[in-house]
Amino acid sequence: QASYMQERIWLDEQFRFGYDHKNTQQSVAGYNLPILYKIALSPISIKRLRHSFQLIISKHSVLRTALKYDYEEERLKQIILPITSTNQEYYSFQHTLISKKTEELKVILTENKETNRTLFNLEEGQVFGCHCIKIIENGFSGRQNNIYKYDDDDLLLKNDYILFNFHHCAFDVIAIKLFINEFEFAYTSGQLHENSNDLKYIDYSQYERQMDMSEARKYWTTLLNGYNLDKRLELPYDSNIQNITRSGKGSAIELEIDQFLVKKMIHYTNETNVSMFQLCLEIESLIGNTANTVPYYFKLNPEKTFEQLLKQVKHLCLDIMNYSYLPYSEILKLYAHQRTSAIFLPYVDATLSFETTLDNNIYLNDQTSMSKLIDQKSLNLIRQSVKFDFTLIINYDTEEQKLHYSFNYSHDVFNHSTIEIISQRFEQLVEQLFNSLFNKQTQPIYELSLILPFERQLLYDINQTHVDYGRDQLKCIHHLFVDRVLDYSQKVSVILDEQSLTYSELLYYVQLVSVQLIQVHHVRPQQIICQCLERSIEMSIGILSIITCGAIYAPFNPQDPSARLQSLLQDSQSNHIIVHQFTKEKFCINEAVVDLININQIISQAGDSIEYRDFNYLSSVQTNIDKIAYVLFTSGSTGIPKAMYFDRSSHETQSIPIGRPLQNYRCHLLDDYLEPVPVRSTGELYIDGSSIFAGYLYRPDLTEQVLVNIPNVKNKCYKTGDVCRLDENGLIHFVGRKDFQVKLRGQRIEIGEIEHVTMKSSPSTIHKCVVMKINDHLIAYIESLETDDTQVKKYCKEHLPQYMIPSTFIFLKQFPLNSNGKLDRQQLPKPDFNKLANIDKYQEPQTEIEKDVHQIWCQLLKLDKISIKTSLFSLGGNSLQLMKLYSQYQSKYSYNKNIGQLFKQTTIKEHADLLSEIR
Repeated sequence: QASYMQERIWLDEQFRFGYDHKNTQQSVAGYNLPILYKIALSPISIKRLRHSFQLIISKHSVLRTALKYDYEEERLKQIILPITSTNQEYYSFQHTLISKKTEELKVILTENKETNRTLFNLEEGQVFGCHCIKIIENGFSGRQNNIYKYDDDDLLLKNDYILFNFHHCAFDVIAIKLFINEFEFAYTSGQLHENSNDLKYIDYSQYERQMDMSEARKYWTTLLNGYNLDKRLELPYDSNIQNITRSGKGSAIELEIDQFLVKKMIHYTNETNVSMFQLCLEIESLIGNTANTVPYYFKLNPEKTFEQLLKQVKHLCLDIMNYSYLPYSEILKLYAHQRTSAIFLPYVDATLSFETTLDNNIYLNDQTSMSKLIDQKSLNLIRQSVKFDFTLIINYDTEEQKLHYSFNYSHDVFNHSTIEIISQRFEQLVEQLFNSLFNKQTQPIYELSLILPFERQLLYDINQTHVDYGRDQLKCIHHLFVDRVLDYSQKVSVILDEQSLTYSELLYYVQLVSVQLIQVHHVRPQQIICQCLERSIEMSIGILSIITCGAIYAPFNPQDPSARLQSLLQDSQSNHIIVHQFTKEKFCINEAVVDLININQIISQAGDSIEYRDFNYLSSVQTNIDKIAYVLFTSGSTGIPKAMYFDRSSHETQSIPIGRPLQNYRCHLLDDYLEPVPVRSTGELYIDGSSIFAGYLYRPDLTEQVLVNIPNVKNKCYKTGDVCRLDENGLIHFVGRKDFQVKLRGQRIEIGEIEHVTMKSSPSTIHKCVVMKINDHLIAYIESLETDDTQVKKYCKEHLPQYMIPSTFIFLKQFPLNSNGKLDRQQLPKPDFNKLANIDKYQEPQTEIEKDVHQIWCQLLKLDKISIKTSLFSLGGNSLQLMKLYSQYQSKYSYNKNIGQLFKQTTIKEHADLLSEIR
């Protein structure tokens, strides 16, 4: 049977890269490992070159081992092919001519599929290739193409090239180095190394399958406890592709650390006794892929120092090395209960690879540097395919003490500019750690800055918003309104349907109502006056009248239930509320305690004019721009509505938009440690400037939490709780709410209030409640032994606005908890809004093809019946069984589509639909 790593790579090629043995030109060479050498001195004989390969292949059977899938046994097998008397070659050999131009070499390495993107036929045991590139001084002499039939007597001369290509099924980094060593000896001596170790790769594969891995399984179960396999690494993806299919096309950005810094890093690692180099001595002379992908699950604490962090990582690495023999595919099987796609196809999207280069040269005939690896940038011309979305390759040249980083990325999900910025941040971090005043022993790592110079300038530029309003700067809203009346007295100021008022008419009614509020209802400056009016002309009159009196305007929504309005009125501690004939019935209160002011009556019963002494009342009102202008009620995170108040300096009708800061406002995107976040990274939005939020009414404790000081800003800043990101153009984008406050259909909702009301609906039976926003719906999860939602819905309708009532209520006997005993929100069941009523209903096959596919599935999974809308993987199926289905579809229906389609569509109905298209 194939090794675990061979199986994983083979499956990955089939499903993710769409490998097709019959049409290799359309497939992707995702697992090729090419290395390019340049001839430095003496000529190399083609005959001796090929003879050396034959010697190596005869010794190392993995280089002539075919991988074939056994459909009956449902497993991938290794078949060692024999050494024949005719010296059959199990490797590809090509020879190309190019003229003496570097551009032509680039074409050979990047654009010519015949010469570069060799796809090995694993079913025929082909895992290695050699491509000789011969430089011609005077062109091709009339040749029609540059690929020609070579002769054994040909020689490769100085400045010619050799491109070795290895398939990852048989090679890892160590195996490639061993192959080069074997090649050096075989070419020079004409024979093989004598080696007492007869261990073959197939022996290693069998041993791996028979190992007792129980201790390793325990370790990985503990380490990855609570981890969600579907959670992706939070990288700045440019394209959010949810499926696993990839084109395999990619590029790399190279970074070489200054040698001065490298020496400092080496000195530091020696001081801290840190090393990453370990070899398994028993298999160090074995050619074959003995590597294993291991997941590193590490929770970063930004408050730790770099030295503390390094010690934790070191101990984690040592522990992982002790248990790294458990294959990655087996680690994933420990989480089969999650039933995610990752379980069935062990796909990795981001990896870190640490390599050590002991010597870049090949030595032949005991002469130095007969063949030399060319520079890294030229080498990357041949790296045109990638296995993963993102890979950081760290290569350390021990001889020259050079540290080289390669940021490999997939074109499917990343733009070049994004990876370029990641590499610049990486370089800046290294610079701060080893060539700055940053103290690795005492300073927390959150003080390391990721902000690049151009980003620092952008953050500065977006906050250059100061505008001098002159004399208007010191005026209140109602003062500015009077100025507009003097300028535009006969222009229309308010329009509602067929009704309208000019500025002078509006001023008249505002003064009329203001005088009544002061004289009759004894309103005084900074008293809170509530107003509950339907959409009307009177609404505008009421707002300006309250502010003209110097009072504080508090709007109530007449659409809210009476119980909520009563609660808000009580919280405001107001003795006055402006209503009209349609809204006064909302309040069942003692009018001796709370003054119900009917604005319609004031307007209809007033005289034709305002007396002169009335203006004296208004002009004597003492107010200024530092006083409170209005109070707004939000749904509180504690479940109780809370009031926020704002000062009365002039402000536009719209709030701070998600875009750029308004005039005289400044926006700051900060992390949890009040450090600026880089462009495209998420941070919490802080705002400072004129007319910002002034605090919570009667709640100095809450005010202190949200009006905070931040570094390098003089004024208090409002901590919005909005999670946002800044783009390269200086635009701020809303991402979400830090405190689970959500925006739904234009409304900002604090889900704590919904949870509070839901709990109160039946306190004797409901133990806990959690509300989440999923796909633009509010979902209430209730921990209760009862499952009837009638009472809960009725109570919520009575105490919550319509937009805050959950779309559905899901009852659970017990909430899922994480390892810390806290609610694990990721494990809460996700509702299917379209099929909620039929989620467990069995659906029979209808069409002939559905019946055929149903029968094939039942035989494969040994089940009597299967719903046509049930996923193969939810039934315990795996990717190898999917291969068997693929084979049966090919033979019965001549199915010729990519097998990856079957992985993306995993139900009987979906498979039947795909087969119907073929028919």
